[in-house]
Amino acid sequence: MRPTAAHISIALLSLLCACSASTPPDKYDDYPSEVSVAYLKSLCKGASTVIRRDVTVTGRVVATDKLSEFSRTVVVADDSGGIELAIDSDRTDVMMPLYSRVTIHCQMLALGDYAGKIVLGAQPTSQYVVDRIAETDLPHYIEVLSVADAPPDAHPATIGSISPADISRYVVIDGVRFADEEAGLTWCDIDPETSRLVDTYRHIVDAEGDTLAVFTRAACVYASERVPSATCRIYGIIDCFNGQYSLTPSNHRIITE
Repeated sequence: MRPTAAHISIALLSLLCACSASTPPDKYDDYPSEVSVAYLKSLCKGASTVIRRDVTVTGRVVATDKLSEFSRTVVVADDSGGIELAIDSDRTDVMMPLYSRVTIHCQMLALGDYAGKIVLGAQPTSQYVVDRIAETDLPHYIEVLSVADAPPDAHPATIGSISPADISRYVVIDGVRFADEEAGLTWCDIDPETSRLVDTYRHIVDAEGDTLAVFTRAACVYASERVPSATCRIYGIIDCFNGQYSLTPSNHRIITE
C-alpha cells in the first residue's frame, strides 16, 4: 500500500515542528529574482529558512477554502510543482480566488519543513516552522494578476509514481475507484457520540492495486455526500506527513466514468 493588478496578502496556517530555528540560505547573491515553485522550495535549508532577498514566484491558485476543503491554506502551482501557503484567514478564496494567477513577493517570508512538506509563511516566533501571515500584511506579499474560471492543467499522476517532488502539486489521478468497503459511504464519517461529521480518510485503488488515502475535512460542503461507486478521475493536491502520501480533492473535481 502506498498509501489585481491589485495587491492582496495572506495569513497562514501555523505549522508545528520539533525544531523552530530559522536558518538563512548560504548565498543570497545567487538568487534569481523570479524563480519557479520548485526552486523556491529548494531554498529551505532547515526547519525554517528566512528569505531575505526580493525573490518572487508566479503561479496559479489551485486550492482555497472555496468549498472548505482546505482551511486557512492556499496552494499555488506552476509547471514545476506546488507550494502550500498557510493563511490566518477564513476567506482565502475572496482574497486569492481559485484559479487566479498570482505573484508572491517572498522577501522576509519564511520557508518551513513540516514533516517533509515545504510550506511558506511568516517568520516563526515560537515552536512553529512558520507563523501565519497576518491578513493585514497580505497586500505586501501577494499580487493578483488575473482571475479565471477554468483550472490550469493538472499534472497526470499514478499512485505508484508519487514522489517528494509531487508534494503540494495539483494532480489528476485517473482510473481509480474507492476501496470496496468504502464505496457508497459518505465522504466523512459521523461521530456516534456527538452525531457530528468528523475529518475522514477514504482510500482510492488503481488497476495495479496501489492505494492512496483521500482526506476530507468535516467542514467540507460535500462531506455528507457519498463517494463514487464507479471508476473515476480525481483532481486534488498531494499531501505528505512523515513519508505518508495522501490526496485532498480541490473544488470537488471527481469525474466518474
